[in-house]
Amino acid sequence: DGREERGHPSGGLQSPRMLGAPSLMTLQNLVRRDPDGYTEEVTSRLRHFQSLLAILEQQPGSSPPDFLPLLGFISHIAACFPAMMADVPEGLGKLIDERHDVLEPAVRRAILQALVLLRNRGLVPALSLLQRCFRLFRCRDKVLRTRLYTYVVSDIKAANQKHRDQPLNRALQNHVIGILQDASS
Repeated sequence: DGREERGHPSGGLQSPRMLGAPSLMTLQNLVRRDPDGYTEEVTSRLRHFQSLLAILEQQPGSSPPDFLPLLGFISHIAACFPAMMADVPEGLGKLIDERHDVLEPAVRRAILQALVLLRNRGLVPALSLLQRCFRLFRCRDKVLRTRLYTYVVSDIKAANQKHRDQPLNRALQNHVIGILQDASS
């Protein structure tokens, strides 16, 4: 039908089971331009993502091949569908909190990156993500800890750049003090 690799916007990068459907990158760009026109496709991809997330919760040592691309897609378009995506940050946060020690390093890092992106889009509160980041410093993944440190420092700087965010600072100080007291007991 003329949609071979040369003429179709997806460039033939589709998986065989999704032949005829746009690639995730193409769909992401289309959704940003016209969210209402792609609600059905996004709903389908979200259901697939949620099933992969459930598999990952049950078998955290394995990574379904579609998970990382779908994670990136969902985190990039979540702001276009805030009601539909309301459970995504909590599901990702729960997974990384409970299973960070057995998740593959690439999956851990991708989940952190997705949570940061969701935070930047206003779908995750600053305090909850920063508290989660402090808890994740216990993880044995040095690259992840480096990214956590970079993110925490830059987010706190940004929050206090124009004026001091006293409620956030106070809550973070109390959280860090609580962590230190738990570690010393």
